Amino acid sequence: MDSQGLQNRRLVGAAINRFREEQGLSLRKLAHMVGMDYAYICSIEGGKANPTLDALSKIASGLDVEIVDLFTRNDGGPDYAMSKLK
Repeated sequence: MDSQGLQNRRLVGAAINRFREEQGLSLRKLAHMVGMDYAYICSIEGGKANPTLDALSKIASGLDVEIVDLFTRNDGGPDYAMSKLK
């Protein structure tokens, strides 16, 4: 398995989790809001699923954030994933 890909999936999943919890949303509520399966959202947050850009766009919209916000580090540090995509 590509360790860089896994690291990026975990980064995105952690960002989704952080935004969701900041807004007081359950996994089920977010899944319902964006029209996705609860288990899929759970897998994305856990870094297990490899979501499409369309899926990430829907999730970002449901969380009222920009899709690029899902690619930033949780500690407010530099854009780790974005720098790796360049």
